[in-house]
Amino acid sequence: MNLDNLPVEWSVSQLTKMIASEGLISDGDWIESKDQDEKGDIRLIQLADIGDGDFRDKSNRYMNQDAFDRLNCVELKANDVLIARMPDPLGRACIFPKLPYKCVTVVDVCLIRTGERSAISPKLLKYWINSTQIRNLIALNATGTTRKRITRKKLESFDFPVPPLAEQQEIVRQLDVMLAQVEQIKARLDAIPTILKKFRQSVLESYFNNLASVQQVNLDDLVVSIDQGWSPKCLNTPASAEQWGVIKTSAIQPLYFDANENKELPSNLKPREALSLISGDVLITRAGPRARCGVTCIVDKDYDNLMICDKVYRVRCDSKKISADYLNLYLNSLTGLSLIEKMKTGSSESGMNLTQSKFKELVIPLVSLKQQLAFAKDIKKFFQLANHIEETVQSAQKRVNLLTQSILAKAFSGELTTEWREQHQELITGINSAESLLAKIKAEREASKPAKKTRKKKEV
Repeated sequence: MNLDNLPVEWSVSQLTKMIASEGLISDGDWIESKDQDEKGDIRLIQLADIGDGDFRDKSNRYMNQDAFDRLNCVELKANDVLIARMPDPLGRACIFPKLPYKCVTVVDVCLIRTGERSAISPKLLKYWINSTQIRNLIALNATGTTRKRITRKKLESFDFPVPPLAEQQEIVRQLDVMLAQVEQIKARLDAIPTILKKFRQSVLESYFNNLASVQQVNLDDLVVSIDQGWSPKCLNTPASAEQWGVIKTSAIQPLYFDANENKELPSNLKPREALSLISGDVLITRAGPRARCGVTCIVDKDYDNLMICDKVYRVRCDSKKISADYLNLYLNSLTGLSLIEKMKTGSSESGMNLTQSKFKELVIPLVSLKQQLAFAKDIKKFFQLANHIEETVQSAQKRVNLLTQSILAKAFSGELTTEWREQHQELITGINSAESLLAKIKAEREASKPAKKTRKKKEV
């Protein structure tokens, strides 16, 4: 953040110099596990509660009044600024909204209470800390070997652009309006992938939902082979084009094969070439959590160096009887998914199985090969349209994310309120200037310091 070209009515200061004498900057309370009491009525505000600009109200830990008194904890007040001193992301900030019970923070949350006569608005401080420039500054100054942490002293040392109070209120007003609009746009964009997912399913159902009258054939009679893979202990890095790798189950997504999701085979192990992948292989996960068991995709091209893992079935179709595209699309339709769901076995939601014997018995509605190819061709046209929309949405999401930071950058350079300053000079100059306000706070803080005790001279 460039602090050299700020408006002349602005000033630059550190946090401690902007906060009134009744304000507070604290590392949070050093509350340990032994201090917690699930039956207590004092809520512990933790990292999970600190959103990226919003208070999320997620944690569920408490302490009792005795521990509160013993540790001399600070009770949170409405408009306190809370900053996450640890990831993720590091340095996110929000405003405490005041809950209907007493609350304190833990040590991983920095508390900043500006005070009523401070030179900085709590909301403006929140926006400033959530800007990319300050997040980057926090990341650069964070320390720690396992998890990076920003210290209170480091936060206090950062220089902050200080507009006059009246202009701060105008900046906050404009940011509230603009960023609320950005969030609305984000929400609408975020909803589109779900709409497209429903669209794809409706397309599939329009082709596969009314095939009860056609010939029903067991899968085992339509394929050349159903093979199960191999899961040796691999390296945690993906294989290059010249190396052998074993795919992970995450490589198999509904209707999409992600070849990057693989692990490199160690050089001391001999690859099993018979388990490699070729274009048209239909892959289905055979084990895992319920939502991940029975997921199906088709391999888009030959991958001579990638092998299937033990938790995946590789289906190779008899091309004279069934199209691989047709089978893949059917297994991803609601009708096909429903049949697969009934075949799953397991004692818990996290450990479901699809046995090969049951999978082979899966009944497939078999139209002519010509119709199968026509179905697949038509469906792919609709999917290409959906994919194009999805790519457009992803591009728009990136631009919108950049828009938020662009608006914040304009706010803290003075560009956002250029016109407002021209029209309200009387509110930002003289005694209303930022420099005058900082001087007043400095004087108040000096006056509030306890007087130094002087030694009396001994009488001779």
